[in-house]
Parts: sequence; structure tokens; C-alpha cells
Amino acid sequence: MANGHPQNIALTKTENQQVNFYYKMLYPIMSKVGGNIPNPEYNSEYSFIRNYDVTDRSKESSFIRAIRSVQNARRTCQLPVKIDFYMQALQCLFALEGNRSTQIEKMLASTAINILKISGENEKDVVKQNFKLAFRIRSKHTHGNKITYSDNEISAVSVKIDEYVREIIKIVFENKALDYSSKNEAKKVAKYFSNINKKQLTQSKKMFYLLRFFL
Repeated sequence: MANGHPQNIALTKTENQQVNFYYKMLYPIMSKVGGNIPNPEYNSEYSFIRNYDVTDRSKESSFIRAIRSVQNARRTCQLPVKIDFYMQALQCLFALEGNRSTQIEKMLASTAINILKISGENEKDVVKQNFKLAFRIRSKHTHGNKITYSDNEISAVSVKIDEYVREIIKIVFENKALDYSSKNEAKKVAKYFSNINKKQLTQSKKMFYLLRFFL
């Protein structure tokens, strides 16, 4: 689960229909690049599963890398690792390659806010704080530093980031205009999200000046 605890779940009829719907959309994409993934080896005597995947995934499209990052996030119970994979997934989805790390945190938060159409200022602040905390946890984990946040804080932010990622993937996946299949198309995707942020910023500035005028 998103909080790191294994748990059995039961899907409703509607949820099963959603699973089938997204599976049919996703399978043709994933099957094109999944041919080289080795089958897992099971050893009951020592009770372990061995599955070595040494394929260079960097050559895959941004969307495929995002899906793989989500898969890796869902597999691990280590929350800092899970959060790291979630951040990777969003960077791939928003085509943020080449940006400085100091920019990425704010760009992830602002793009998520805009694509999820979060309008309330309090709600926006919550999203920004969640991304800020997630990015701090990711940075400490990546650089081998001691993570000083409490287990409850880490678990809570992991659950929230998981929710954002799920909703964003559904929005992106159903938008046929967002094609990640080539570098040129990925540039268009990056421009698409950049324009969303610029449009929102322009609207915010207009509102600010209107408020100043009337107040």
C-alpha cells in the first residue's frame, strides 16, 4: 500500500471495470517494451524470488518510464524509496528532464496543482507542503543523509503523493494529445505543461491586480 504496509484488497464491480479499461489501454504500450524482461525464478527451499532486470530503461519513452517508476514504488515497502520513485514518475510525466533540482520541486507542485485543477488557496498550500516534504525526504534518502522526519510524517506524505500520481496518470493517459513516444513529442509535452503553468500564473496576476484595484 502507499503507506508501506502490505494489505489484501477487494475490488468492487465498478473498480474491476476500471481496471479492465485501463489494462486494455496500457497493455499494447507496455507489451512493446516488455519482451526483454526476464521471468522470475522461485526457490521454495530458501524462500526467495530472484528477478534480475538489467535492461537500460533510460531509452524508453517518458510515459513508459513513469509507469515503471510507479510499479517500483508500489512494490517497495520502504517509504523513502517509494517517494523517490513517485517523484521520478512525475518528472517523467511532466517531461522535466534537464531542469535543475532546485527548480524541479516547485515545478512538480505547480504543475500538479494546475493539472488537478486545485483552486482553493488552502488546498494549494497543502499540495505545496506535501511536495516540499516529499522532496526533502527524497533528497536525504538519495544522498545517504539521516532522515529526521517522523514515521507518521513520511507515511502521510507518501499516501498523498500516491493519490496525486494516480489522478495525474489517469488525466495524462486519457489525453491523446500527450504523446511521449519520441524526443520531439516529449518536447511538445513539456511545452504543454509549461503553458498550463504560464496560463495559471497569468490568471493569478490578473486576479491580484483586480483585487488591488477594488481594495
